[in-house]
This record gives sequence, C-alpha cells and structure tokens, in this order.
Amino acid sequence: LVGSEMCIRDRNINTLNYLQTIKRERLLSKDEIRQLCDITEDANASEQEKIGAYLLLDNKISAEIHFEKLTAQEQENFKQFPISAFWN
Repeated sequence: LVGSEMCIRDRNINTLNYLQTIKRERLLSKDEIRQLCDITEDANASEQEKIGAYLLLDNKISAEIHFEKLTAQEQENFKQFPISAFWN
C-alpha cells in the first residue's frame, strides 16, 4: 500500500477497535456514528473495515453483503476477530 493509504487503513482500524470497546460499554454518540459512516463511505477502506463499521452501526444486512464479497479464507479470518461478536 502507498503511505497515505496505509495511514488511512491504520486510522480506520484504530477507530474500529476503539469504538467497539466503547459500544460494549454504552451507546455510541452521534460523532462516533459519523466516524463509522465515514468508513463505510471510504473508497479506500477494505471490505473487512466496512463490515466492522456496519456491525457497529447495527446494520447487519450491509455487513452481510460486504462479507459475501470476501474469499472463503478471508471470511474465516474475519470470524476470528473480536468485532465479529457484534453479529450476534
């Protein structure tokens, strides 16, 4: 990845990690929801990042649509991430 894309990816992952810990404790604020929406609309965001954002937004249908775009191996890997607990 090019440097700026790597920074965006790192920022998205850090945001998802932070907000999933917040969501386990309380409802997300409007600003936090906006951050997640930004990830879903980011053309440089990976499918996995978009899935994570949709899960935190409680939009399981969109998460499933993006999940289906992953390879079988990527799907198995994603299921191991803590954020996948929000599918339940």
